[in-house]
Amino acid sequence: MGHRKSSKKYCEIRNCGIYDNKGFTLVELLVGIAIVAIVGGLIGTFLIFSTRTYGKVTDEADLQEDAQILLSQMDNYIIDTDSALRYYADVSESGSGTEILKDSLYPGGAAGLTRKWLEIYKTTDTGYTKETVLWTKSTEKLTYKQETIDAAGTVTENIEEQDLATHVTDFSIDLTKVTSLRQVTVSVALASGEKSYGADTTVYLRNQIVVNGEPYTPDAAPVISSVLSVKVLPQTVMMRPGGRKAFQAIVYGNNSPSQEVTWSLSGNTSSLTTISEDGLLWISMDEKAKTLTVTATSVQDTTKSGTAEVTVVHGKKLSLGQIRKYWLQRGMSMYVYARVNGTLNGSITWECSPQDLLSANPTDAVTVAGGYPSLDLMNARRFVTSSSTPLGEYTVKVSGIVDGQPYEDIVVIEVVDASYVSGGSGIVNFDKPNGLDYWVHAGDTLNLSTVLKRTDLGTKRRYEFTEGGNIDKNAYTYETSGSDDERLTVKIDEAALDGEIYVTVKVENQYQTGYDTVTIHVAEALDFPYVVETTYLPERDNSFWARVNFRGPVLMAESIREFTNLTSGINGLIANTGEPYKLTSSEQWTGEDVRTLSGVNEFTQEGPSRYQSNKIIDMEGIIIVDRDITFDAMTIRSIGDTVIYVKGEHTISFNCSATTFDGLIYAPEGTVKFDCQSGYSRGVIIAKKLDMRSWGNADFSFMEKSSVMDLVNTLKAN
Repeated sequence: MGHRKSSKKYCEIRNCGIYDNKGFTLVELLVGIAIVAIVGGLIGTFLIFSTRTYGKVTDEADLQEDAQILLSQMDNYIIDTDSALRYYADVSESGSGTEILKDSLYPGGAAGLTRKWLEIYKTTDTGYTKETVLWTKSTEKLTYKQETIDAAGTVTENIEEQDLATHVTDFSIDLTKVTSLRQVTVSVALASGEKSYGADTTVYLRNQIVVNGEPYTPDAAPVISSVLSVKVLPQTVMMRPGGRKAFQAIVYGNNSPSQEVTWSLSGNTSSLTTISEDGLLWISMDEKAKTLTVTATSVQDTTKSGTAEVTVVHGKKLSLGQIRKYWLQRGMSMYVYARVNGTLNGSITWECSPQDLLSANPTDAVTVAGGYPSLDLMNARRFVTSSSTPLGEYTVKVSGIVDGQPYEDIVVIEVVDASYVSGGSGIVNFDKPNGLDYWVHAGDTLNLSTVLKRTDLGTKRRYEFTEGGNIDKNAYTYETSGSDDERLTVKIDEAALDGEIYVTVKVENQYQTGYDTVTIHVAEALDFPYVVETTYLPERDNSFWARVNFRGPVLMAESIREFTNLTSGINGLIANTGEPYKLTSSEQWTGEDVRTLSGVNEFTQEGPSRYQSNKIIDMEGIIIVDRDITFDAMTIRSIGDTVIYVKGEHTISFNCSATTFDGLIYAPEGTVKFDCQSGYSRGVIIAKKLDMRSWGNADFSFMEKSSVMDLVNTLKAN
């Protein structure tokens, strides 16, 4: 006993814990075990859920990848067929099948189909190959095999039947558009576990083939096919000088004749009007012909050919543009532009009456540019008023000799009081986005609304209408509605010609009248519908707005997703033009009076942030902008149609006295800024943000240009 007491005392002194009375109770042990079990269960549940979720996501991704690979294989099998396609379906897994063009045309419907297969025939020197893609519902497999059949009908198996894909719950072919459009649609559905995925693809055949007919079986004769006719699509088309159009030829005949053709053009007066070996027609700006003929001749049988007729739509030989009348606030100025469609002999004569308010355009010396077949010529004068200029209408007239014949055109400018243009001292305004004009076509309906800024003159609106160009009062109707006629609906007649409708809204009492005006341009659709696409324009209080003219429709988009996508087309244009020259930081300023950017140039992060000249910067070709860049000179001008591609969220600024730009500026995520006194942009600008600042009292215009719009249509198709 004494020994045990001694041991216990020793342990207490040594703190060994054997005889420690602070151990776990049974309740504490049970609670601990319960907590461990709960936490472990939660962890296990989470791991199981994560594993299952990962498995589902992986299954779905695998299905998508398998479907895309399968459709890619089908595209490779089908696209080069030059003989025939035959599509069969059956409700039995052992039947001979029924030829159909698509599943829904199977007798009795597509619901009970258990087996479907496509036979693909391609000619060889001695016969043809037959490829068979077979789907069986019971196995959910898609299989492939290839055979060769010679002239004697002997069948040789090249590739034995093998699995092309598994977990295929459905497979279908649509041959209904093969004859008309050379299109085959392939659809597949795959499933794995709880996930399923369906996809389809359209294969564009390179050759005209036989559909659900006997494939060609060669014999000893050397001629394996014959040509019956050639068709050119489109067969009729209207184009403007400077335009481009791609044509397609289809060769019809027996036993899949060659689709190779040679292209030719007749009726053109200009050597610059050409058609390429691929069927791309380019009409020069100096083309005088009214009709051109495009011919495609079969290479296999040169006695067979097809034609298309091209009507060349010529504009006026000498024109001041579509807008026939302008209202100009007294004390302001604007540019009037003359366009020459042809060869100008001598110079343009300008007249202004009853008082000459024209002054020479400081950039006149550079408005006639050469070296590019689709440039039209341009001349301009500045119409200048002062605070003492008499109010009323002024007639501006141009005359000249074009292509050996005299031509003339006129435009009317009405000088008005400030209140007339600015909304009657803020009494009433048309509610229009950023103060833009409206551009409509014959048959359109336009809904307008007005906003009262003051009510002390009353609330009842009164409308006045005047017309310009080829529009008269029979070309439209209108009606008012809403409280005190604040809404106005204008309906354009379907037979209306080009011109303008000037609408004035008035709110008045015996002492004062409040005005505002809006211009409705009625015109045919441009080759490309907009001169500007953007999500942002400066607010109306920007002083530059008093001098900005949008002489064409503007798309005010909610987001850049609404923009015309030209990225692929521009990248292809750059790739086909040549390796870009990357400017270095040392090229920011060289001390030269005139600097020229031609060919393909690129401003990178390592390059200059400014490109400066003492006097002039000339542009042509392609300019790639991959950083913020400012072009700084007294005059910035295009000497040929220019493409500027702004990558990412960068800003391109034009800092100058005068800008005369011809071409395309594509900045879908960036900003285009004009910080200048006067000038124009002819062509198309697509930019997330279009910012404008001005100094002085000159005019800046955004206008259409047919050659640039044709280029944009070509780029968006690529």
